Amino acid sequence: MTQEMTAEMITITTYTKTERELIQKIHGLDETTQQAILDYIGELVISKRPEGIKGEDAIRLAREINFDAESLREMQEAIEEFFEGEAIIEDVNLDE
Repeated sequence: MTQEMTAEMITITTYTKTERELIQKIHGLDETTQQAILDYIGELVISKRPEGIKGEDAIRLAREINFDAESLREMQEAIEEFFEGEAIIEDVNLDE
């Protein structure tokens, strides 16, 4: 557990055993090596993210699916409910 004090607040953070071990080992390294480790961890985090598709590809696929009118109405209602009103996306017309 660490305590960080500022004039405005006190923050108490609880670390797992593994986090504490990592912090201890990193403290003993020079700044260049610490930066290399930080870069490596950043790459690990990015590689865990699922791959997405471009918006234009999603629109093309949606047009190819050819939803029935009832499904389109249900989707529109869900979008409007989520955004608490109409969602306007310029240059996109799903009615085409």
